[in-house]
Amino acid sequence: MISNQVRNTFIDYFKEQGHSHVSSSSLVPDNDPTLMFANSGMVQFKNVFTGLEQRSYTRATTSQKCVRAGGKHNDLENVGFTTRHHTFFEMLGNFSFGDYFKEDAIYFAWDLITKKYEINPDKLLVTIYHDDEQAEKYCLPIQHGNSVRIKNFVVRKNSHGFLLYDLKSNKQVKTTFTKTAALAMANQLLLDNNDSIKSILQVDDAIQSKYNECIFYKNTIARTEDDIKREVARTRYDIVWEDLLKLRDTLEDYIFDK
Repeated sequence: MISNQVRNTFIDYFKEQGHSHVSSSSLVPDNDPTLMFANSGMVQFKNVFTGLEQRSYTRATTSQKCVRAGGKHNDLENVGFTTRHHTFFEMLGNFSFGDYFKEDAIYFAWDLITKKYEINPDKLLVTIYHDDEQAEKYCLPIQHGNSVRIKNFVVRKNSHGFLLYDLKSNKQVKTTFTKTAALAMANQLLLDNNDSIKSILQVDDAIQSKYNECIFYKNTIARTEDDIKREVARTRYDIVWEDLLKLRDTLEDYIFDK
């Protein structure tokens, strides 16, 4: 995905969520004498956040041109040493002015990253502040070394898949093929939605079956010398992979209710 696609995907997603697309302001702020250059996306909304200005919208999304070459946000010394530090860049942002707060912001971020950018959730770690009582209220998973904990439930990888363990009863609940299924079960058990467990396990079994099909077709594509057989395997692989992604989304709905 090239930079234009990254930008457009971000802007289009938040427009779908009711945000007004606001153009980048000037690189030299016209309403803030404390800054030589805009160094973040919120600079043009500073007066809105402080109550000095009101706008016709309560949700905004931008791709703001920024420069960081001095002051508090000085990245200049890091430029050239890593591939992610630049003096000039565009900052993508979504803003709420008295509209939504943490719960929706977290959902939007997760939905964008995993659905639109298609980043594998199993490769993502969610962090929270250790004294955040709201995080505990919403049963957010917390990484502890090689395991993930949601209140009294722990998910740990073993030789058969992912084990869900209940610390309160000191018992093993179930071993699932995917981590997402184990987390979904933990969340539903905490919500006393025991009837959902059977459905979660059925989806998890379906994912395992689809995954094995993908492996089979992938091996066929790599090993066969028959062009027709290779094209058939490639087509079937694409179909099964799409089915697998839909099943994964179904499991995520049991974790992130929306």
